[in-house]
Parts: sequence; structure tokens; C-alpha cells
Amino acid sequence: MRPKLAALAALALLAGPAAAQTITVGSQSQLAAAIGQVNAGSATAINFSGNISLTSELPIFTRPAGVTINGAGFALDGGSTSNTTGVRGFFFGVPANTPAAGGGFMPTTASTNWSVSNLTIRNTNARGGDGSGGGAGLGGGIFVNAGALSLSGVTFTSNRAVGGIAAANSAGQGGGGMGGSSPTGVGILSGGGGFGLRNSNFTGGGGASRGEC
Repeated sequence: MRPKLAALAALALLAGPAAAQTITVGSQSQLAAAIGQVNAGSATAINFSGNISLTSELPIFTRPAGVTINGAGFALDGGSTSNTTGVRGFFFGVPANTPAAGGGFMPTTASTNWSVSNLTIRNTNARGGDGSGGGAGLGGGIFVNAGALSLSGVTFTSNRAVGGIAAANSAGQGGGGMGGSSPTGVGILSGGGGFGLRNSNFTGGGGASRGEC
């Protein structure tokens, strides 16, 4: 190898892998792509540059090393105007023993720390699936499936969590709604960890059951 090329190769080895980056997002497509980069390990933080309106569910955060999201004073809007419209905000975490697509199990995020700051989460809706007994609607603004969530300067307003409709003639009575705009399930629902709040607010919204048979 030529001396100059050898020197460059040595510097690359000393530098190690490229540093994970902070990604700035201002639309749903950019946010979805950023979540993919976080899950792939090429990004550690997401910064908002404007309000983002959702028309479909975002990918689940699955990275065991977690993520830091800075809303920079902007809003994430789920587009809900009724119990049957809108989508959930963020979904964090992978419980232990979750099957992986290629066999085996996905890495768990049971000990992961997720962080969200300076963001308004509004008009979101976690809707349970219809059929059989009706699925539960869990965590309108944020659902933490595994790991611990830290919130600072986050406002939850007019979020919903609505259970699904039970199938006709089924034994079920419809799914429950857990997660509108309260820290114990409306706005946030934690299914596998804790969460800490600092200078955060919860207004409006609520959970609802849909028990039609």
C-alpha cells in the first residue's frame, strides 16, 4: 500500500465508526424516516423544525439505546376530531421475548430511556381494533411498551384512546380506552416501565369504551 493511502487508512481506524447524528424534521415523511435511522443506529436524536400533522401511524421506536426528541416548541398533531378519527403519536419500546421477523427475538428495550421535550402533542387517538371482543385503545399521545419515558416541557391536549367495537354475537363487550390526556394513561400509557414529568401539562381528551355488539 502506498504511504499516503496507508496513513489515511490508519486515521480512519483511529477515528472509529461515524458519529450518530441528530436529524431535523418538519414533516411526517421526514419524521418516519428519522425513526428508521434511529432504529438502525445511525441517529440518536430528533429535532423538530415545524409543526407536524400525522395522517397515518408512525413507525415504532425499537432502538435499545433509546432516543432524544426535542420538539423545539412545535406540535405533533394526530388529526383526531372524534373517537373514530386520528392516529396515535409516539410508540416506544419492545418487550422481552418479542419474535423477530427472521427468527429469534428482537432486542428488548426494557432498560431503555426515551426522552421527549419542548413539544405539544395534540389531537391524537389510539384506536383499538374491531372484531371479536374489541381491542383496547392504549396511549393516545404516547404508548411506552417497554422502557422508561422522561418528559420535560411537554403539553398533551385533546388526545384520545378508544376501544374497538366487539363483533356481533360475540361474548366480548368492546375494548376499553386507556390513554387520552392524563398522565396515567390518557396522553401516556406505560406498559413496561415508568415515566418522569417536568413542567408538562395535560388538558382535555380522555379514554372511551365502545361496547356495541
